[in-house]
Amino acid sequence: MRLGVLSYDYAPAIGGMGIVAKRYVDRMRQQFPEHTIIVIAPGTAADDRVSAIARLRYLKSGGCPIFSLILSMALPQIIRKHRLDVLHVHAGSGGVFLLRKPQCPLVVTAHHTYRQEAEFVFNDRPVKKFMKSIMGILERRTYRLADRIIAVSADTAAALIEDYGIPQSRIRVIENPVNLPPEGELFHPKDFTSILYVGRLEERKGCMTLLRAMVLLRNHFPSIRLTVIGSNLLGSSVQRFIVDNQLEAHIQLLGFVDQGRYDAERRRAGIVVVPSLMEGFGLVAAEAMADGACVVGADAPGLRSLIRDKETGLLFKSGDAACCVAAMEWALGNTAATTTIGRHAAEDVRRRCDVSKRTRDLERIISSTKF
Repeated sequence: MRLGVLSYDYAPAIGGMGIVAKRYVDRMRQQFPEHTIIVIAPGTAADDRVSAIARLRYLKSGGCPIFSLILSMALPQIIRKHRLDVLHVHAGSGGVFLLRKPQCPLVVTAHHTYRQEAEFVFNDRPVKKFMKSIMGILERRTYRLADRIIAVSADTAAALIEDYGIPQSRIRVIENPVNLPPEGELFHPKDFTSILYVGRLEERKGCMTLLRAMVLLRNHFPSIRLTVIGSNLLGSSVQRFIVDNQLEAHIQLLGFVDQGRYDAERRRAGIVVVPSLMEGFGLVAAEAMADGACVVGADAPGLRSLIRDKETGLLFKSGDAACCVAAMEWALGNTAATTTIGRHAAEDVRRRCDVSKRTRDLERIISSTKF
C-alpha cells in the first residue's frame, strides 16, 4: 500500500497534532515496512513539501486555510505523482480541510473541530466566533467527503455527530498514542512543592484561569511555585498580570524548552494543571498521567474523556479560577491520595495509549478503507 499522509502540522511540530502525526508515521514505518508512506506537509521533515505557493504563509496567520485551499486544487496531481492508494488527512482546528473528493480512498483523523473552538473558546467574541464558524463549514465538508473518520477522543466523536451531522457508523475512536516510560521507570520521586503547566500561553489553553487561581492559592500555600513551559502567544499581558498581582516569587516562565528539559520537569512533577477550555484529546495531560502525576484538568471536551475525577485525575469547572484553586488545594493537601491517583492514571494511560497498539488500530482502518 502506498499511503499519503497530509498534515499542516508535522515536524518540526507546532502542537499536539504534529507530534501525533509524526509519531504515527515513525511507528507505522517500523511496524509495517511493507507499506510506503509519503508525508505531504509544509514542514521541513515532509517527503513532499508541495509548492512554494502552498507554503506561502506557513506558520503565519491564516496559513493553514491558504495551504488547504491551494492543496485542494493540487490534490489530483499529488495523488498521481505518488501513486497513492489511500490518503490519510489530519484535520481539525489548525489541520487540513479538503473541498473535493480525492481520487483514492480518504481517511480523516479529527483532532478537534472549529465548531468546538467557536463554542468553548470564543463564545463571547462575536468576530472570532464567526470566523471559526465559517472554517467549521469548510471543515464539515472534509468529514462528509471522508470514507472513514478517526476521532481522537469520545468528545471529538460526539462533536462530529452533533455539530456536523456525521453518522456514528463512519467514526472510530482511536485515542492518541503516548510514548510510555519503561515499566521500571514509571514512578520517579514526585515534587509536591511546585505545580507544572505545559502548553502555549493562549486563550484556548485557559492559562489565565490558572494565573488567577495562583493569586488565591498562594494565600494558603505561600511557598508554592508554578513552573510554566511553553511559548507565550499572549504577549506582555502575562508578565503584567504576574507583576500586578505580586506573583514573581511564585511563577517561573521557562518559555520553550528542549525535549530533555520537558521530560525532566514532567517526570518530577507531582501535580500538572491542564486548564484548557477545550482539547481534542489532551496529549500533555496523557503524558503527565503516564509518568504518574496527578493531573488537575478542566472539565472540558477532550480532558473529560481522558480523566476520571478522583480516580485518574481531578476535574474542575472549566474557566473557573475558584474551582481550579480548590482542586489544586485538595491535591496539595492530600499528597498520599494524590500519589495513588497518579499511579492509577499511569496504569490507565498505559492500557489506552500504547503507541504500538494504537498504530495497529490505525493501520487496520487505513488498510480496510475502500471507495
